[in-house]
Amino acid sequence: MNNKKTIICSEYQKERIYHALSAGNQAVSLVGTELLSPGALLHSDAEEDKYASMMLFARRLKDISGSLSVYRDMVKFPAFISEILSFARECALFGITEEMLPRDTLSEQELALILGEALRMPLEEQYVYRNYDELLRKAIEKKPEFSILFETDIFRRRFLDKVISGTGNTSVISSAVPAETEHVRYALSTRQEIEAAAQEICRNEKPCNIILTDRKAQLPVLEQVFERYGIPFCPIEEQAYPQAVLIYISLAEFAVQKDAESLIQIMRTDGFSKKAGSELIPFAQRILTDISIDTGMYELIRQPDFQNEADKTRNLYNMFADYLDSVQNEIDILLSAEDPASALRYAYTLLQKHPRMNDSAQLKAGTAIRTILSQTLAYVHNEEDADLVLSMISNVRAASGTLTTDFCTVTDLTHPVGAKEVTYILGCSARSYPGIPVRKGLFDEIYTAKISAFPSLEERHESYMKQLSWIRSSGRTLIWSYATNDYQGRNIEPAFVITNRLGSTGVPWKPDSLKPARTPRHALDEDTAKELFLKEDGKVHGSISRFERWFQCPYSYFIESGLSIRRFDPPSLDSATIGTIQHAFMEEMVNAYGKDYASVTEQEILAFLKPWFDDLKVMNPHDVWQIDLTMERMSKGLLRSLMFLTEAEKNTIYRPLEPEREFDYGITDGIHLKGIIDRVDISGDSFRIIDYKS
Repeated sequence: MNNKKTIICSEYQKERIYHALSAGNQAVSLVGTELLSPGALLHSDAEEDKYASMMLFARRLKDISGSLSVYRDMVKFPAFISEILSFARECALFGITEEMLPRDTLSEQELALILGEALRMPLEEQYVYRNYDELLRKAIEKKPEFSILFETDIFRRRFLDKVISGTGNTSVISSAVPAETEHVRYALSTRQEIEAAAQEICRNEKPCNIILTDRKAQLPVLEQVFERYGIPFCPIEEQAYPQAVLIYISLAEFAVQKDAESLIQIMRTDGFSKKAGSELIPFAQRILTDISIDTGMYELIRQPDFQNEADKTRNLYNMFADYLDSVQNEIDILLSAEDPASALRYAYTLLQKHPRMNDSAQLKAGTAIRTILSQTLAYVHNEEDADLVLSMISNVRAASGTLTTDFCTVTDLTHPVGAKEVTYILGCSARSYPGIPVRKGLFDEIYTAKISAFPSLEERHESYMKQLSWIRSSGRTLIWSYATNDYQGRNIEPAFVITNRLGSTGVPWKPDSLKPARTPRHALDEDTAKELFLKEDGKVHGSISRFERWFQCPYSYFIESGLSIRRFDPPSLDSATIGTIQHAFMEEMVNAYGKDYASVTEQEILAFLKPWFDDLKVMNPHDVWQIDLTMERMSKGLLRSLMFLTEAEKNTIYRPLEPEREFDYGITDGIHLKGIIDRVDISGDSFRIIDYKS
């Protein structure tokens, strides 16, 4: 006699059901309890490698692409291949053949041809369609019990309804209580709505459910607010993009492309075993044009051109060279890949050894990547095939539904949970509730309406609304809530199905608001200020621009002049660098020619500018053409300026005394103003101060 107990539930519910059974002193019965997802009831004996099927289908599409005119170029895109194959699987489940597909337009004719190719493949769904009655009989024989299920897949919903009807078993492994009271409330914004719910949860301290109608937009706000209030909560099936996927894709793309951009992407994702410092990534973006660092860069940065910048650049260069040395073995492994298939293999070899793989979630993602590779590597012959594999891997997600607290469960409309004292349904606007999904893309509602065997929109609508009734039994008190405005201030209407049933648009939430706490005023004690700002002579030294910074923002002055925290940007085509070059030119010409400085030729100008701009090209190899163009424009601009100055010098008795004259002048007790005067001219006992900009 078989005493095995079978419970049909969604994947995310399994841990909670085990928890509920063991909490009810039924631990002994757990040994003979089998939890199955609805998909397991439809499992095919003729198991299909679905990733391999996509590779084979992609190859078939290339073979027939010559006969296509509308979709000829689309067959190269993984998203197109995936959408076609996904709809073909739906057609196979409902017994829809190529002959039953619409052909009213050229586009539909080509889609029918493409889908026909997919339907001729040995899809698992075809086995399910042929053996539907046998699968149904086996499911009924299990005499399963059911948790509260929500199936947006209409084929599975039909199947489950027949199993329930065939067993006559409607028992549900989940607490469900009819709602005793229902309320409608509204707030000005989504954040205020969640804030008000959080305050009520804190006041009442009752176990509750939070049902989000727009999980993607609401969950980040809820996480921030609940963390601030210290409310423990457990989200259902939180989908995350595993770091292991990002790492693998960056490693594989570098192994295939072998270029500088892919190498930098590995650094961004921490793809190598050693983490790259944050300052090295922008430096690498600036200097790398090839996968190897420019060994001549160190020597080509001249002195005294950009003297301070050269020292800092050399320091970054040395740090970057040391980093590349530390990961050179990993780079060599990826570079040794001779074809796209070996590139994918070698990338996985490095992923296995990555420190991140010690984390259980990343290890699970790594296992999913291995499954994809095991099914597809034999079909990878070129870069397009590798791109398709990487597209499959990019869809790997890590779902975490670990039960951390039973006090507050956060879910959405399509993931039923057990009943609690209170259920808050947040975001019940006409936009988000009831949120019935409609078909989009190539096979939208207009297209599927032409296929008689495909489930109608009306049937899918009724099924969805019927299943949505689980919310009405999810708590003794139901609070339906919505925001009246979005963040741009536009009006939002409440969900009609709620306000019409309850006969009210609700009452406003009344969250408590506190006066903003005043942050203590920042202050420096006298001793710390002296140590930070005074030089050895006990005085504050600074330029005009530095003192202006203090008047504009004392905190900024404190960061830059007190703590000496400055971001280093290597010289580039910015105004400061251009100004430095022009001032250096005027200084050298005045020193060399005195009052005749303006008579230099264009060749002399170019001879002076060349070393500076050569250095800029070394430090900015991606901007060589811009640097050459800037040098040409600067030389012509300087020549025009010198022609003007030639006329000016003819009409003056002043002669240059000293260019770039430094000064340090006490303007008041303890404060010395320092800086550089562009040029000082002299005539007898008179002086003239020149600033080039003015």
